[in-house]
Amino acid sequence: MRFPKNTVPKLEKVFAEWKGLKKHKTRMSETHRKKEDIFVARLDNLFDIAHADALTLITIPEVFLLSQTEDGCPESIGGVDMIQVLRNKRTQECMSAANRHREGVEK
Repeated sequence: MRFPKNTVPKLEKVFAEWKGLKKHKTRMSETHRKKEDIFVARLDNLFDIAHADALTLITIPEVFLLSQTEDGCPESIGGVDMIQVLRNKRTQECMSAANRHREGVEK
């Protein structure tokens, strides 16, 4: 937990760094790419929020909390995106209909 007077300058510093990287986004040098990679890695860890004693306060072992603190966050909380599921289903139906049509034309 941090006080707002400490978090605002930290966030402003991150924003200034992002603006500097954005200014030179067309550069393809190895140094610039490394700076971007470092920035992205730090940004992923910026909002890693958990109570300092979370693991000792939890009586049931929480694998999810431990996996969230790892790099890359392999798991997430959220429901199934039904819109995307329906889009995928319609795409599959269209592809199968096109295949059936193509097979009928080839015969």
